[in-house]
Amino acid sequence: LPIWIKTYLWVMYFLSAHKAKNVSTFSNNSKKDIARFFKVRLDKIYVIPLAASEGIVRKRASKHKQYIVVVPGTFIPRKNILAAGEAYRQLPASLKERYLLAIVGHPQGEYFESVKDTICKLNLEQNVILTGRISDQELSQLYSHAQLFVCPSLYEGFGLTILEAMKSGVPTISYNNSSLPEVVGDAGILVNNVAELSQAMQNVLENKELQNKLRKSGLARAAKYTWKNTAIEFSGVLSKIPN
Repeated sequence: LPIWIKTYLWVMYFLSAHKAKNVSTFSNNSKKDIARFFKVRLDKIYVIPLAASEGIVRKRASKHKQYIVVVPGTFIPRKNILAAGEAYRQLPASLKERYLLAIVGHPQGEYFESVKDTICKLNLEQNVILTGRISDQELSQLYSHAQLFVCPSLYEGFGLTILEAMKSGVPTISYNNSSLPEVVGDAGILVNNVAELSQAMQNVLENKELQNKLRKSGLARAAKYTWKNTAIEFSGVLSKIPN
């Protein structure tokens, strides 16, 4: 975005945050960022976590070809998709033959073109699928064929796709930054760079016991996040606003 648009948006967010009686956000990390960047008192900011869609269901696939899934949604630099591609490239050939890398997101923008070019340079055209936009039903089906979910994002306000993967019973690996550790908890693997990501991917794909452990812990973790709880907490915040 042009600098004037960014400046305008920042001013609008700043004024809105200070005019509001209360501010709601999705994670403790976002709460801290709002307080730091917009100079809002912490006791004015309430954290209300999201939940995975009820349309996401756990259904394990039996097809030979399975997937390592990445869901950036949009192709922008902070989604760090190139890290996922490089980590996948470093996997043993036997694993790349068995597991395809599926990247789900709107195919548009300079970063998307960069990802496409990098896939070609790494000779991974036969291994990496850029799905484009897909429906919730198609995403649920893709999760059902996934042996692993990877979130290499450099910053997220919440990390909803992690919950979706966990609710589908997919072992999860995430970068250890922003709000992501809050969502993952002890139900997934947290990494800090491409080398750690690639090694963690290999460990999970080669270890059935670890896969089962992460599936069970992920399902239990995702079950704690429900839209009913979100609605109840948001209703509580609304009740604190003076008439």
